[in-house]
Order: sequence, then structure tokens, then C-alpha cells
Amino acid sequence: MSIFLRHSHNVKPERYGSEADVQYSIAKNSEKIYGVDPDTNVLVMPGFWGFPCNDFSGKQNHGTPVGGVAYDGQGYSFDGVDDYVEVADANSLDMTTQFTLSSSIKQSALAVDKAILAKWNYNTQGCWELQTGRVANSDEIYFFVASSLGDLGNNGGETTDVNMVAGNLYDIVMVYNGSGATNADKVKIYVNGSLKTISFVGIIPASLQNSASSVKIGKFGGTLTRYFNGLIDEARINNITLTAEQIALFYARKWDLYRRVGRTYYSIAAAPSIYIPRIMIF
Repeated sequence: MSIFLRHSHNVKPERYGSEADVQYSIAKNSEKIYGVDPDTNVLVMPGFWGFPCNDFSGKQNHGTPVGGVAYDGQGYSFDGVDDYVEVADANSLDMTTQFTLSSSIKQSALAVDKAILAKWNYNTQGCWELQTGRVANSDEIYFFVASSLGDLGNNGGETTDVNMVAGNLYDIVMVYNGSGATNADKVKIYVNGSLKTISFVGIIPASLQNSASSVKIGKFGGTLTRYFNGLIDEARINNITLTAEQIALFYARKWDLYRRVGRTYYSIAAAPSIYIPRIMIF
């Protein structure tokens, strides 16, 4: 008797095939399972596949580990001192009117001002940043957005109903849509598939700065470091605003993005314009 183990919510898929094979699967699953145009994937970095820090979106936004970033079998582990992953600036990462940031995190200890994903240089250029909470709210999620050069985060907000616990895994999604009529329409944060309430600071701009800064995972930028302490897994960026339904589906079918997809190859023509298809599962 054969037993097949489905890629459920808690079972991470093994790496299979070439990078092109994986990209093909991610593209097909994005469209067929989640209803997302695969071309909107600009960064897909499943940390649970270990090193190198490859981007499987097809946009070649590969990461470089800095410091002593480790792979612990579940994702990338950051020590809170000097560890981060850097992704060089690229046209595909220059999003100013809409985008979605996604990541799974597990903090070794709760702390304020610890960066999760950021495209920011504190000294020269701002764009966006997602981090753990501000001031005394270490169990919340905070974000910054910048509309112009020199705007270092006067526009932002913090969740008010998360209450994270050290050692627990959380799926974080931030959605930015500059065309929204209000702050709450422009920025939404979801934790474990559920929309959270945000306390806003300032007015969220209709568009963000086109920053030349690199994207950093586990670090802010410039002289303001905010090193993350704990685990960061499955960093993703889309250049669209994912819907609440899509976000809920990503959470409910967490690992189906990476499941294997069969390709159809065609053998030698059996007759003019007639081919015999052969399904190959990699």
C-alpha cells in the first residue's frame, strides 16, 4: 500500500528539480491556486530551502547573506547583532503605488524596532519598511512609508491587536495601495490570515519614493540598523495589492505555492500536426 503525504499547512515541501522547474511550478500555482498573476511575483525566497538565498520569482532578485545568517532547517536565523540578507536594487523592486510584502517570523525574544523587510537607507532615501513594534509595543507590527527624499518615516502605523509571543511563528502580510481614500484603505496588515487594526501616524501618501536602496531582510538601512533576532522565513514581494481573499487562501494553503507541477512535453510527431504528449513529473 502506498501512502501519499499532502503538502499541508505544517509540512514544508522539499526542493525539487532545477531552478527553472521550481519557477515554473510557482508561476502555475500562483495562477491556478491563488488567482495571482505570476508576473506580479518580484521576490519569492523560501528560506526553508536553505542556502543560497535564491529568488524563485523569475526576476533574479537573489539575496546575499551578511554576518552570520544561519539556516536552521526551518528558515533563516538572525542573531540580532549583525545578520541580514541583502537583495540588490532592481527595476522590478521599484514599486511606488501598490505592493504586498509577506513573511513568516519567529522572534527569539520580543523587542521593538526590529526590521523584517525594508527598502530604505535612513541617511539618504526612504521607501518602505516592515518591522516589529515601536516604543513599548514589542508585541505589535509597525511599518514606515516615505513619499520623498528625506522623508524618514513621518508616515506609518502600528497594529493594536496582535500581541505576539516569543517563539511562536507568525505569518505577516502588509498591503499598500496608494489609490485608497483613507489611511486604512491605503495600508492593511494581516497576521495569520486575519486583518488587524492599525493606529496610524501622519497621512499615508498616494505614492512612495522610487528608492535606489537595496531590499534588506532582517535589517533597516544606513546607520539605523534594527537587526532582527530570530527566524525569518518565506519572504515574498508582489507588485500588486493582494486581496483579503487571496491572503486568506495563502494562509490556508500555505505550502501549495511550492508543490510540484507536471509539465507536458511532446514527442516526435506521429503524423503531420499530430504529436503524442508525454507528462513528466519532476
